[in-house]
Amino acid sequence: MPLFTSASQGISFGSPSGAVTSCDNSSDTLFTLPVASQPPILTDQSFGTLLYGDPFPSAWLRIFSFCQKASLQIPIPNSGATVPFLLVDGESTALPTGPVAPLVSAVRNPTINGVSLSVPRTINSTAITLSWSPPSSGTPTSYGVQLFVLGTQPDGSMLYFPSEKFSTAKTSMTPPITLQAGRVFVLLVTAQVDGLANVETSPNRSGLPIAYASFVSAPVTVGSPGIGLVIHGDASSAERILTPQPISDPPPFWHLEVRRPQSTMRR
Repeated sequence: MPLFTSASQGISFGSPSGAVTSCDNSSDTLFTLPVASQPPILTDQSFGTLLYGDPFPSAWLRIFSFCQKASLQIPIPNSGATVPFLLVDGESTALPTGPVAPLVSAVRNPTINGVSLSVPRTINSTAITLSWSPPSSGTPTSYGVQLFVLGTQPDGSMLYFPSEKFSTAKTSMTPPITLQAGRVFVLLVTAQVDGLANVETSPNRSGLPIAYASFVSAPVTVGSPGIGLVIHGDASSAERILTPQPISDPPPFWHLEVRRPQSTMRR
């Protein structure tokens, strides 16, 4: 059973990379162009019996790891170009005795500042609040959120570079960051299962089973922050208001008509 399908991200899949053979979580991998590719595996298939050697002592714990990878083409805003992004879903368990199936699926309905992350958009804020619905299958013990910022490599090509990374046990968060206007980024939201770790009380440990499934957003552009009320004034008016004036003819101040109250002060 595939860990994800072409419909699960809202962005079309390319072919999975044959250059990377490990089952690292997507958020721990620097994404590069695929070197070799094979047709994507998007349906159940039988590849026969897998034979492998085991030279390790019998007392050592055996762990079964399985992952699926796909290269997504993420657009660059205001351009017809795209950037490849390697997405990895997987799991590690004790040796299975039956069919292998995903332990968790990707989050659903992710939003940024209340709007969907599934389509390209511009946000006019340097602060963000993220939320999502739990996966349709599996029960995550935590969620990982990582920003990938669009930048230029030494050879001039574009890449979404890994940046800030956060964890939470909840289905929403406000990352403690201030975004820079003009930047473009995508967000990787990963549903995580861990048999031992608790990100709130005991994060620095891990135990089987381990599983992860990720959602990568469409590109987000940081626009200018929202403009609030601005009151324009005249410096000369401010100077005149500080100078005693006849009560019957008060000067203008900050585009507002100002009438002084009756005063009993003698001049």
